[in-house]
Amino acid sequence: MGSGTALRLRLGAAALALGMCGLSAEPVRAAVVRALDLGQLTARSQHIVIAVAESEHARWDSPHEHIVTDVTLKVEQSLKGGAAPGSQLVATRLGGKLPTLALTVPGAETFELGKRALVFLYTSEPSRELRVVGMAQGVMPIDTRDGTAVVIPGAGGAELVQDGPDGTLAPAPGALQNAQPLDAMVREIRRLVARVGGK
Repeated sequence: MGSGTALRLRLGAAALALGMCGLSAEPVRAAVVRALDLGQLTARSQHIVIAVAESEHARWDSPHEHIVTDVTLKVEQSLKGGAAPGSQLVATRLGGKLPTLALTVPGAETFELGKRALVFLYTSEPSRELRVVGMAQGVMPIDTRDGTAVVIPGAGGAELVQDGPDGTLAPAPGALQNAQPLDAMVREIRRLVARVGGK
């Protein structure tokens, strides 16, 4: 495959990713993503889980147009959606690596195998696949600092924006600006879920 083909694949994927987030595709701003706060992430999710990424498998999507990767998540705790502890959810993300071809999407979510994360998922139509809300914003790694579990902000590799007062896109903060205790995050998400009648 020539470099021109690879470039077209990368730009095409970036355009698709931006379209999924409600933004126009501009090659110079391929990683621009609309910012979502914690309330928006929660409201748009069918499942919110603390889970471990166990495995991943890259494949072509059904129309054979883009490479996607299925990530198997083992649920430790469900904050929305009712997934049982120990059960598995499969999250499908845009991009991945096949034996002879790779597709990289700027601003897309990534999972570190064997590591815990707080994950926000919605059901994509018409495929019925589980996808991550807000691209990289919807995967927040969980780490341990000074013996306390903390949630690390997502959105790595993405430039977050919102509509400015003059109608142009302006830089915006993400749902988290810095690491937060996991227990506090769980309480806040449960409060948000209860407010909108989720489970």
